[in-house]
Amino acid sequence: MFSSGMLALLLSIGLTALWVFVLVFSQKYATLYPATQSKQILTVARVIVAGVAGWMIATTSFVSSSLYLAAGFTDSFYTDLGPLASGLFTPFMQMLTANAWALGLLQVATVAGLALVAGGYALRITLPITIGLYFVVLGTLLKASLGGHLGLQSFYLLVVLWGIYETLAYYRRSNSRSQAVLYTQAVYVLFIAIAVPYTFAVINKLKILGVAWFDSANIRSYLHVNEYLGYEYWQWPLSLWSTTWPHELFYIGGIAVVLLQLLYALMVFFSWARLLLSVAIILMHVAIYSFMGFLFYDLILIQLIIVYAYFLGRKNGVVTSTRPLPLVFVGALGVMIFIPMYLTIIDKTWFPFTNWGVYYQPSTRLAGDSFPYTSINMQYENGTSEQLSIPAFQRLAGISTYPRSRCYWRLDVAMHVADCRLYFERIVAIHNERLPQAERIAHVQLTFHYWSLSELQTQQPLMSTSSMIRVY
Repeated sequence: MFSSGMLALLLSIGLTALWVFVLVFSQKYATLYPATQSKQILTVARVIVAGVAGWMIATTSFVSSSLYLAAGFTDSFYTDLGPLASGLFTPFMQMLTANAWALGLLQVATVAGLALVAGGYALRITLPITIGLYFVVLGTLLKASLGGHLGLQSFYLLVVLWGIYETLAYYRRSNSRSQAVLYTQAVYVLFIAIAVPYTFAVINKLKILGVAWFDSANIRSYLHVNEYLGYEYWQWPLSLWSTTWPHELFYIGGIAVVLLQLLYALMVFFSWARLLLSVAIILMHVAIYSFMGFLFYDLILIQLIIVYAYFLGRKNGVVTSTRPLPLVFVGALGVMIFIPMYLTIIDKTWFPFTNWGVYYQPSTRLAGDSFPYTSINMQYENGTSEQLSIPAFQRLAGISTYPRSRCYWRLDVAMHVADCRLYFERIVAIHNERLPQAERIAHVQLTFHYWSLSELQTQQPLMSTSSMIRVY
């Protein structure tokens, strides 16, 4: 009667509707923390979120990642920015992204603004200005470096904190509402903003893949294929070791991840969940980094807000109130919940909004006893050559990420070879500008290898080469 995709979509909508009802109409929020504790939690949240965002912008290769936007390319291996895309290609933004000094100044200004926000200096001025700067920098990075959800949780939380501080200031002037109740409700809204991505990560899995997401072949392939790592990384032997695990272990792991993400919203209501589920989420991200190479340090550090709140709550008592949420808080919750649901239904991601999707298609990459691995062969003007892993190439060129969907898999590269060559032409041109002639890159060739799963190979020479494609 219904396809598996339709059933998954109905389940997704049902879960979302239940969450909206519970969050908006429940009075549980009123038993969190008294005003003094809530103020401390908001301060810790502001310091962590602004600090994480500042560290990300300061340590990202923003200038070199953004420079090749200047030519106005709109090819399809970039994050879909929706309405923002046209803004990035206005004459002003074209001029900005073509100038390394202007980009550097934008990066420094954003980091400085985030430092002021973390320090709590003139928040009613610095917070909205910094959010605007962060919005432009983050959008440029996502457009330039395929960053997916890069920094978006920090962006959302900064906007939520801005709304919270403005709401507190408004009611402080009008004296129309108890400050104790407002601070309590503010923490409630903050916790929901932290929980939302994990709920929609589950909904997106169910909507796009349904129960097929739990198939061990799907989970295995994303672990084993390891397109995000190089063989020189310490995680590489771990990934190879996981190839010996039984199918049942992957089923159990997949179910555990979904249950954890689905139940994470309980930390909004229950004290015990704030410690138990936050620690479990941290361990989940550590496992992802250990076996797949994704380090979501922003999401890990944000969990410390909840852990801090747990121990603060144990130290002092709580207060109870049944006052309804202010309309501005209800509106914030509606935006945070409705937009990801809508984007999940239409299967889109429009900056700065996202459906928090993870996997967009069932994986068929793992077949038989081998899995693919792509390296980059570099030939220089001085006649020397070397073979690099993709992460090593990213470090060499100063580029944050790599277009895996078009420039990694052999069949994808063959289908999109023009796009892939365009990518390398732009990267190499920027890289070569700052080098003497003899050290410049002359040619780039993608080499496609296969690794055997029957032997836990950990050295480069044991790879077998299937084919090569010249891309520069």
